[in-house]
Amino acid sequence: MSEVFTGAGIGHGDSEAGGAPEAPEGLLPIEPEALLVLAGAVVSSLREERGWSQQGLAERAGMSQAAVSRVERGLSPLGLADLTRLAATFGLKGSDLVARIEQARAEAERLAFGSAPKVSAARGWWAGLKATAGAAGVAGAVALAASLAVRKAASRGSRR
Repeated sequence: MSEVFTGAGIGHGDSEAGGAPEAPEGLLPIEPEALLVLAGAVVSSLREERGWSQQGLAERAGMSQAAVSRVERGLSPLGLADLTRLAATFGLKGSDLVARIEQARAEAERLAFGSAPKVSAARGWWAGLKATAGAAGVAGAVALAASLAVRKAASRGSRR
């Protein structure tokens, strides 16, 4: 069983091919680890944008601070109930939170291909970035991508 983005949320699921799930058109297949890290980075960015501590988010969302920490660090699968609960806590629909995660993914791919010469589509942006930039570089790229995605979504929302 692998951790994948499923219709039930970001959690555990079986992939028929045994690997990463099919990517939406225009995006490369994604490693399950990358998806969890991206989701966590978006949650963290949304929390920080509001000036909330992890404990503050946990209290608002009806979760423990430890659960919020695990989600933000990409260590815990995010099920549909938690995804929906977190989205509502941020004043979003679940689909809006997923859209921000997908935007962060697109930003991370753009950053990876633009900054790391060893990253190639054949190798995959996640594996290439990990090999080129190491853990700290990946963490920085993902945090930046999530922040950009959240800011872009907020600016689109304010223009409406």
